[in-house]
Amino acid sequence: MPSTLKLFLGALCIGFAPVFVKLLEMPPTVIGFYRCLFAAAGLFFLSAKQPNKHSPKRRWILAAGAAFAIDLYVWHRSVVYAGAGLGTILGNTQVFYTSLFGLLFLGEKLKLRFWFAVILAFAGIYLLVGFHRTPSEHYWAGVGFGVSTGIVYALYILCMRQAEGESGLPSGRLLAEVSLVCALVLLPVCLAEHSLRLPTGNEWIWILALAGVAQITGWWLISGSLRAVPVSQAGLILLTQPAVATLMGALLFGEALGLAQASGAVLTFGAIYLGATGRDRQIKLPPQTADK
Repeated sequence: MPSTLKLFLGALCIGFAPVFVKLLEMPPTVIGFYRCLFAAAGLFFLSAKQPNKHSPKRRWILAAGAAFAIDLYVWHRSVVYAGAGLGTILGNTQVFYTSLFGLLFLGEKLKLRFWFAVILAFAGIYLLVGFHRTPSEHYWAGVGFGVSTGIVYALYILCMRQAEGESGLPSGRLLAEVSLVCALVLLPVCLAEHSLRLPTGNEWIWILALAGVAQITGWWLISGSLRAVPVSQAGLILLTQPAVATLMGALLFGEALGLAQASGAVLTFGAIYLGATGRDRQIKLPPQTADK
C-alpha cells in the first residue's frame, strides 16, 4: 500500500476518535482509561514478535505516558463540552507549541511563514470560538480544555521523541508501553472522581472502536508511513483528522458551523498546515503525532 494512502487512512481513523468519545455516555476520564487499557493490550499483542531489548531505559516512556494521560484528560473534556470538531481543531494547534518548544530547547530555526501561521491561527481561532451561536453552559470551559490540549500534546510529542532515542524500542512496543502508563496514571484519577465503572450495552462497541480504530489502527498506519511522505504533503494529509471530526460533528451531533466559524476553521486549517511545514529542520516526530 502506498505510504500516502496509509497516512490518509490513519488520519481518517483518528478523525473518528472524537466521534466515539461523544457517542460514549461515560465520564471523560473513564473513557481515557479504557481506551488506553484496551489499546495497550492490542498493541502488546501486535508487537509481540518485534525485536526488543531486555532492559531498555524507561524514564521518558513514563514521562510520555503521564503527558498523554493529561492530554486525554483535557481533550476528552474539550470534545464533550465544546464539540467534536472544535475540540479537535484546538488540539491540533500543538504544531505551534511543538515548534516553539523546538526553538527554545532544541535550537531549531523557524521560517518566516511559521510566524505568519501563528497570526493566522489566532485570527482563525477567534472566529471559530467567538461566534458560537448557542454556547452551552460548559462551552468556554471546553475551549479552555482545547487550548490546553495543544500545549500538553506538544509536551507529549517531545517526551515521545526522547523516549524513542532512550529506549530503543520498536514503535509498536513503545506505543504499547506508553498506552499502559497512560492507563495506570488515569486509573487513580478515576477512583478519586468516583467515576470508574464498566461499559454497558453499546458503550462496549464505542470504547473498543475508540481503542481499536483510532488508537491502534490509526497509530499503526501513521507510524508506518509518516516518515516516508514529504513533510508538506504529510501536513496536508493529516488535516484529514480535524476535517473529519468537524464534518461528523455537524452531521451526527448538530455542531454545524456558522459562516464566521466556518471561515475561522478554514483559516485555522491553513495555519496548522503552514505551522507544520514552517521549520527549517523538522522535529523527528513520534509515530502518532496526529493523535487522538
